[in-house]
Amino acid sequence: MYKKAPIPFPGQKRNFINEVIAFLTSAIKNETGAGYVILDVFGGSGLLSHVAKSTFPQARVVFNDYDNARESINRLPVAIKNWEVINTICCKYYTTDYLKKIKRGDRILRNASLANEIRDWITNTPYLELHIPFINLWLCFGGTTASNKEELLKNLKGESVCFNLPLKPPENVGNTYLDGLEIVCLDFKPLLDSYANVENVIYILDPPYLFTTPNKHKLSHKQSFSIPDYIELLMRLKAPYMLMSSDESESNTLMDLLALNQCPNWKSLINYTVVEREKGAGGKMKRKEYIYTKFV
Repeated sequence: MYKKAPIPFPGQKRNFINEVIAFLTSAIKNETGAGYVILDVFGGSGLLSHVAKSTFPQARVVFNDYDNARESINRLPVAIKNWEVINTICCKYYTTDYLKKIKRGDRILRNASLANEIRDWITNTPYLELHIPFINLWLCFGGTTASNKEELLKNLKGESVCFNLPLKPPENVGNTYLDGLEIVCLDFKPLLDSYANVENVIYILDPPYLFTTPNKHKLSHKQSFSIPDYIELLMRLKAPYMLMSSDESESNTLMDLLALNQCPNWKSLINYTVVEREKGAGGKMKRKEYIYTKFV
C-alpha cells in the first residue's frame, strides 16, 4: 500500500491514513469489505481510495477523479524523462556530490545561467512532453502551483531555482496505484444523489476548505466551491461518513445551524464525533484540521 500519492498534489491527506483506516474498520462489519461501497466523493489524488481498496479489497471503491489525477499518474514516464533532463542541466553547474549535500531547507540555487537554461528548455519543449506539476515541485518555491507553461515560467522568474530534485526519479507506479478502483468524474451533487438509495455505502468526504487562500491550490473543485455548495453537501450527508475540514471552513457551525433549524437531513448532522489535528501550512503558519465522523 502506498502511503502518499505518486504525483504532486496539495492536501492529499497522507497524514490521515491511520484515521481513515480506523473509520473504515469501524464502519465495515467484515474483514474484506465484501458487500460495501466506499465512496470517495472528492477523490483528489486518489490516495484515500487507494488506501481503502488496499485495506478492504472486496469492497467497491469509487474514486471521483474530478481533478483528473489519473492523467497525471499515467504521465509519470514523462516526469521521469523531465527529471533526467533537469538533473543533467543542474550537473553542468554543480557536481552531483554538491547537490546531494545541500540541506533541504537551503536548496535555493542562485544561478542566472542555470535558471535561464531551464527556462529555455521549458519554453522550447512541447507541452505534452512536460509534467508541469512535478517540474513546479522540483524547481519552484513551496505554496506555488502551475497547470501550464505560462504559470510555470512565471513561478521560475528571476535567477533563483529552488532545487528540490529527489536523489531518485519519480516512481512509475503503472496501474498498481489505481488498481481495482471504479473511477468516475462527476460533480459531487449528482454523484451523491446516485447513491442515495444504495445500501451499505460509506462516505469519505474531503471537500475544498472554505475561506482558504483562493490561489494556493488551483484544482477544479476549488475554483468554484462556495458556501451554498457546502450547504448542498451537508444536506446530502448520510452516515456512515467521514468529513474532513479546517477551522477556517467552520463546518461545525454550519452543521449545527442546519440541525438547530431542522433543515432537510438535519439528523445526519447531530451526534457526530470530531477529532482535531494541527497542521503546518507553510513556514510557521499553522491551521487546525478536523475529522467529523458519524456511524448511524
